[in-house]
Amino acid sequence: MAGPAEQTETGICPRTSRDGIVPCAGCLVAPLNADPEYGPLWVPPNSRHCVLGWSLQAILSLKQAESYHDQWLAGLTREINHVKVRAAYRDHRFEYMTPKELERTGRWRWTHSHQAKSLDVLERDSRERARMYLAFAEFQQRATPPRP
Repeated sequence: MAGPAEQTETGICPRTSRDGIVPCAGCLVAPLNADPEYGPLWVPPNSRHCVLGWSLQAILSLKQAESYHDQWLAGLTREINHVKVRAAYRDHRFEYMTPKELERTGRWRWTHSHQAKSLDVLERDSRERARMYLAFAEFQQRATPPRP
């Protein structure tokens, strides 16, 4: 029995029974508009978890990691521009630096800032979370019995 599965935005099936077992337990399921490479997936009998949520979580975590990376790059650009502007206004710390030195100084200042370090950790954690979710989704795919 392969077919589209229902789930809420949180990944929880709205039709879970009182004992917590998902109604598609023991069946093959696929998310709506799924990539054929990742579906259908086998839901083990007596399963209490929606297997479709792992793929969605991987995608969301990767998008979050990309957002943190974009924020990090924007901060780098801002800091380099800040240093260049300060040099243009004859700030004694920067006025005699070459353009390459200004760029290097702006990069150094940004990479050693608390905000840059925080964004780096957030990006790394999100990428690791995405890898974990994807690994579980791929495990579920490999555990899926062949189609009849």
